[in-house]
Amino acid sequence: MLARSPLRASVGGALRGAGGLARARSKPLVSLAHDVALAGVAFLVAMFLRLGAESLAAWGLTDLGIAAAVAMLTAGIAFLLGRTHTQIWRFAAWREFVELARAVAFASLLFLIVMFVIDRAAAVPRSVPIIQALVLVVLLCGARLAYQAARRRGLRLGAFDRLATPSAVLIWGADRDAATYLHSLLSDSRAPFRPVGVIDDTGHFHGRNLHGVPILGTSADLPAVVARLGRQGTSPQFLIASRALDQRQRRRLLEQASGVGLGVVQIPRRVEVPTDGLDDLFSVERLTRRQPITLDDDSVVGLVVGRRVLVTGAGGSIGSELVRQIVGLRAATIVMIDRGEFNLYAIEHEVAAEARANGVALAPRIVDIRDTAALRRVFAAHRPEVVFHAAALKHVPLCELNPIETILNNVHGTRNVANAAAAVGALAMVHVSTDKAVNPTNVMGATKRIAELYCQSLDWAMARTGVAVTRFMIVRFGNVLGSSGSVVPLFRRQVLAGGPVTVTHAEVTRYFMSIKEAVGLVLRASAAGLQAERSDRGRIFVLDMGEPVRILDVARQVIRLAGLEPERDIEIEFTGLRPGEKLYEELFYPDEALVPTPSEGVLAALSRPLPLPQLCRRLDLLIDAARRHDEATARRLVAGLVPSMAPGDPGGDHQPASSAAQDRPALAPRGQPVLAPTGMARLGA
Repeated sequence: MLARSPLRASVGGALRGAGGLARARSKPLVSLAHDVALAGVAFLVAMFLRLGAESLAAWGLTDLGIAAAVAMLTAGIAFLLGRTHTQIWRFAAWREFVELARAVAFASLLFLIVMFVIDRAAAVPRSVPIIQALVLVVLLCGARLAYQAARRRGLRLGAFDRLATPSAVLIWGADRDAATYLHSLLSDSRAPFRPVGVIDDTGHFHGRNLHGVPILGTSADLPAVVARLGRQGTSPQFLIASRALDQRQRRRLLEQASGVGLGVVQIPRRVEVPTDGLDDLFSVERLTRRQPITLDDDSVVGLVVGRRVLVTGAGGSIGSELVRQIVGLRAATIVMIDRGEFNLYAIEHEVAAEARANGVALAPRIVDIRDTAALRRVFAAHRPEVVFHAAALKHVPLCELNPIETILNNVHGTRNVANAAAAVGALAMVHVSTDKAVNPTNVMGATKRIAELYCQSLDWAMARTGVAVTRFMIVRFGNVLGSSGSVVPLFRRQVLAGGPVTVTHAEVTRYFMSIKEAVGLVLRASAAGLQAERSDRGRIFVLDMGEPVRILDVARQVIRLAGLEPERDIEIEFTGLRPGEKLYEELFYPDEALVPTPSEGVLAALSRPLPLPQLCRRLDLLIDAARRHDEATARRLVAGLVPSMAPGDPGGDHQPASSAAQDRPALAPRGQPVLAPTGMARLGA
């Protein structure tokens, strides 16, 4: 998919902005005209109620019209002075209704004064202004309440674009916090949640309703409530709990909700996105409109159980989730490597109790993967059977500013880990890669691609020996929701600070997946790689991640989940593409043949690797240049290995040659990989 013309985009954006501004400015005028018209109606109703039909007919139409016009004029003045026309109807509540009542009282007083000046108020009965005021308050408040009710029922009363279908949820608690949050959900037609019931553990309000939502029982009744709602076609996805929860209540509620398949999140404050249940709120299906792929497999358990496992980058987002899942799979030992002391301490402390219960020995080691000797000592001491390599520098702009460190960590560090795994005869090493390694225009992506090339070449070289030696596999995926480098935590922090939320470009898209999916893929790829034939060496496992998602849409959703409105409560600011950043990411190279795997949604990409001796010579030169801090030579050598990094590459505005979703390489029949040498020939193969 090609980017739109900059001129067309800017003109279109300007026209849309002007149209939106005009609509925004016209709404208060429409509201004022509506309220003034209701003032005329209220006056006629008051006259009818006071005089009756016969006496009212005796009035001349001219006199009645003049009096009604005066009532409307004075009401308009009162509304302008009271600024009631600036109210937002969807959020109108008690405070707005009091403001309306004050304006109406002032309008009635002003009406009496004007009529007294005209004819000493002889024609209009003295009780009419009072009756008119009461009728007008009812009409004004009723109109706003009717508007809110219509929005709650999904009627389109304006040019509002809805998000994906709201998730059905249960609300826990019938207290003030729950009532306030429930009202905010019902007042916003674009809210991501649709409350279908309330759970109240006090038992005082069973059978009643809160803002029209039925109170269905206590948390002990959850199984029956969820089953009944399921039969009605409104199965809730999770339970939103009141903030008034102590530790004991929260633990009990989590147990009860998990028993019926519900996640639990807490009600967010007005400027706070809930941190609990982040995977539920920013779920893969909500962002990518696809169901998460289940990667559970008996072979995964067989891969890990009772074995010595080593994880690099164990304190990072992917590494720590690997540790959590491997502890649950009952490995014999988990060697956790990280150069960050606090992150390593945090994950060890988190899993220590479960590890003891499962008989898993934990071995945290503060090691820099660039330190060849130190890394080899750890491998020699623990002799891991399975190695997961998740350690990497991966923040694109920072890597662009620090290319030497990125090369030493992502290239030299990966080479060290792979060599150490081979030296101790590990069964498998899995290299965690990224979609940014495909046609990279930045240092981070290029170094990850070079690491892929080394693991591929090493895997092919070992296959030629004919001996049962270490398998080297690569797992490639896109952005991980909630990870330390993800945009979601950044957007949350910006919303908490009151904005603005910063997006680099309106058309930037990325593939997204959950941390659990990413780690599930890593584990599944490890098991599948060990079972593969020698002819299948050099595989890159890739998750079919559906359609890419616009980062701008993610930013808007984060703002709405905080109970705020994009561009009104929180501004969105476009900062421009950063060095090395692309508008679109890809999952495959055009010359990578895709072969099916036993797991639905998981693909294996095959391509011809470089001969290992030739690649090693070029890596020696690259690492030597990096150690000498010769950045110019290092960049030139990187460009020689990764053609898309050639000098003069436009960088940030790079567009993919083909859409990964639409123009992927055709699947090769199982066991018949198509090894097109096009791209690799340029590498000097």
